[in-house]
Amino acid sequence: MNKHWTRNTFMIMTAATLTINTAMVSKASGWTETENGWHYEENGGYITSAWKKGQKGFYYLGDTGKLKTSSWITDGDKNYYVDSEGLRVKNSWIYNQSWNDSTDTNQYWYYFDQNGEMLTGKQQIGDKKYFFSSTGEMLTGWITFTDNEAEYLTDEITTNNTYYCLEDGSRASGWLKLEAPDDEDHSGEEYWYNFKSTGVIRRNTKATIGNHEFCFDEQGRMIEGWAYKTADTDTYVRVDENTEKALLDTYNADASRYYYCGEEDLGVIQKDIWLSIVPPGLNGDPDEDATWYYFDKRGKMMTATKATASEATPSSASRMTEVRWVDTKGKYGLEGGDDDLHHARLQKVNNTYYLFDSRGEIIDGLIYIYNKDGSFQLKEGYYYFGSKSSKTTGKVTLVNDATDYHYYFSKKRENGYSEGQGVTGVYEGKLYYKGLAVTADEDTKYKLIYIPELAKTNGTGLFVVDENGKVKTSGLTSEMYDGTKYRVKKQGSSYRVFRVDLDTKEETELTHDDAELTLDFSEPELV
Repeated sequence: MNKHWTRNTFMIMTAATLTINTAMVSKASGWTETENGWHYEENGGYITSAWKKGQKGFYYLGDTGKLKTSSWITDGDKNYYVDSEGLRVKNSWIYNQSWNDSTDTNQYWYYFDQNGEMLTGKQQIGDKKYFFSSTGEMLTGWITFTDNEAEYLTDEITTNNTYYCLEDGSRASGWLKLEAPDDEDHSGEEYWYNFKSTGVIRRNTKATIGNHEFCFDEQGRMIEGWAYKTADTDTYVRVDENTEKALLDTYNADASRYYYCGEEDLGVIQKDIWLSIVPPGLNGDPDEDATWYYFDKRGKMMTATKATASEATPSSASRMTEVRWVDTKGKYGLEGGDDDLHHARLQKVNNTYYLFDSRGEIIDGLIYIYNKDGSFQLKEGYYYFGSKSSKTTGKVTLVNDATDYHYYFSKKRENGYSEGQGVTGVYEGKLYYKGLAVTADEDTKYKLIYIPELAKTNGTGLFVVDENGKVKTSGLTSEMYDGTKYRVKKQGSSYRVFRVDLDTKEETELTHDDAELTLDFSEPELV
């Protein structure tokens, strides 16, 4: 698109002064020249207040019968102009003072048609369109045209019947960078506007111009940066640091109505693209305060919610909350409250799944997903989403306070799990519970773990793990701090475990009551 325009110097469309030529009339035709000027004699008297035809056209005799020259002529509800010869002007521009206000010393451009009548309203002259006031003055700048009447616009733009006329008076089309018609708060600031081929301004719309789409607010200003289409009035508004917090909260309740109109791309709506930008309503440092957003092929921001008339409700999503770091020595818990609960949407973008919250921001980290009604694409449980990445599968090491924590997330729906879901059981030789590796304390070497949900008909739910989380599958462990060992025998999906007294050689079979850690999962509470 070409947004640059050149202001051409207004070309004089007809000569402003003409040379008097008294040969215009023929005395034989009734024209008479006296010391007071030319008259037209008929039936023994002078014609007054009437048009009379001469050799070149029509002439006007005033109320004394004298030929009028270089004058405005009002005849009924029509206005004309006669030149320095007295000839009615036709198909011509005239630069002159107002015909209806003798106190106005300014001069204006007027145009007279093939009959010599002064034009008003919207008119086609040659290959251009012009606007004339009700008193015939050619208008420039901001114009409104309503009920066939054109006038200057000095207030805010509130109607689609708004135009802009260049310095030569011709109606503009295409892109123009202009000061607003009334902009006391931003004096001297300019905005981009676009006028259709008909000259009408684009306002309160999303429009395709050339190969791109743009948003225009109610004032017709092209929006750069964040744009929002309101639900109640269907208007496009600019959202920036000047947006009131109450309005911003309302907009964020249904963030799916956001668009981003690239500032570097001069307002082009961004589509099918990831952008790291400062959230709407903020004016921060893009390098420090930016977050990742995705805009789909229509330019809409990907979010987890769509708003109803009363409140935001999930759309293809379930509630979830961020999970705090957990203690790998057995305390697999969750902290948090209202502020930790979000709506989430799992969306595939370029063959990769991402998790979006209700504000369109990417959710990452270790999370617990609720799915009571089964509407979410993933089963309920723990998952890990890396920064700007899909859910993670397989082994993952996460670091907190300089300590490594080991997890295992299902690969391709292993054993009934959703892809990426934290697993419970033995995987690659280690014991995991809801994805977290369960380990013994360093000073005890081994720990007896009981997992009730694995205590099935053919299982005990008991496991012996070392300080690295490796499961003892058979035989004796090394000696422990209390002078005993564990003997392990496999039974089903878990193990029978015996404590061996090294002094007496006595073996005692252990049950879940003897477990040093019972992992009886209680899901994080929905607040």
